[in-house]
Amino acid sequence: MGYYDYKKDHYIYQYKDHLGNVRVSFGKNSAGALEITDANDYYPFGMNHLKTGNAFFGVGSYKNYKYNGKELQETGMYDYGARMYMPDLGRWGVVDPLAEKYFNISPFNYTANNPILFIDPKGMNPVYNWSTGKYMDGTQEVSFGQAMNSYGLNSDGSDCPKCKKTKEDGRKMISSARATGLNFAADNMEYFLNGKDRWSNDKKISSKFLKSNSSVRHATALNVAKLFNKKFGQQLDNMKLGETITLKGTWKDSYYASANELDLLYGSGGYTITTNVSVQVTRGKLSGLNGYTFSGDIDVSYFDTYNWDAGKGDYVPGFGYTDDSNFDDLVENGQAANFNMTSSWNINVSDWGYLSGGVKAGIINTIMQSR
Repeated sequence: MGYYDYKKDHYIYQYKDHLGNVRVSFGKNSAGALEITDANDYYPFGMNHLKTGNAFFGVGSYKNYKYNGKELQETGMYDYGARMYMPDLGRWGVVDPLAEKYFNISPFNYTANNPILFIDPKGMNPVYNWSTGKYMDGTQEVSFGQAMNSYGLNSDGSDCPKCKKTKEDGRKMISSARATGLNFAADNMEYFLNGKDRWSNDKKISSKFLKSNSSVRHATALNVAKLFNKKFGQQLDNMKLGETITLKGTWKDSYYASANELDLLYGSGGYTITTNVSVQVTRGKLSGLNGYTFSGDIDVSYFDTYNWDAGKGDYVPGFGYTDDSNFDDLVENGQAANFNMTSSWNINVSDWGYLSGGVKAGIINTIMQSR
């Protein structure tokens, strides 16, 4: 690519490097031989080497398009559109118009102080330098933080010495977990490591897997039992023979996976179960046979946040001790992301019958049997 020189009536070709810097301009002279019309050797931040090559400058000349393909002004600054850039100082002359997006770095910085990897086409957003004008990861546009992280850098241009090893450790943990059948824990670690910019979208968890763990079924039953202790028990005691009433209530509480539930333990650990009960209860009509029949629904929801607690650690079978602070550093540096895990299911209550005095124990036992 290049320009047409209308004065000399010939085309000027330009050789550009990976940053879009015009390194050499050349064309054919009147004798038909190739002729270099402009040559530039740049320092990383854009200054031309002194007394080297054949650098040209002229007011209003097409040859003034040099560093990043931008026009060099009489002031020695480059015109980027939104701002004027000073290559001798490696900074902009005015504050970044998008400074609020990058509050952790100077609003006068040029390409996060990394002109080897990035360009800034308009003086606002530093971007990948592969002539797209955007942060791109394959065909997907990504954020500034993700662009920096792809080179092992934080958003402020610094690096994270432990991050690379921590991610390698995480991959080893995934392999170790899958080898022992702990696929829930492996899937969650993989989702965490593939995340960017601190938070990923919520991850839907299989209710079948959760209900296969006795601690989850027990947590559901305990929530219902607590509702009985709080108000349902009194309502049942006040029922008359043959009477039908509706029991409604919600209970939310925190629980923890059992030590023998390794997949749930390492993939979630502590979690919250919310139980919403809406059932009709009919009391028997005959004295002495005054049992209770229940019909309706128990809706259950599971919630947990997958994150790491700085200052803590865990022993992972097949891998060893892990320091939560290292994985938390991945999140802080935008190289992994926490996420929320959610799930929900329904327990259909259809003609559950229990004798008086054994209602709560009977319901707990029935819920424990449901999967």
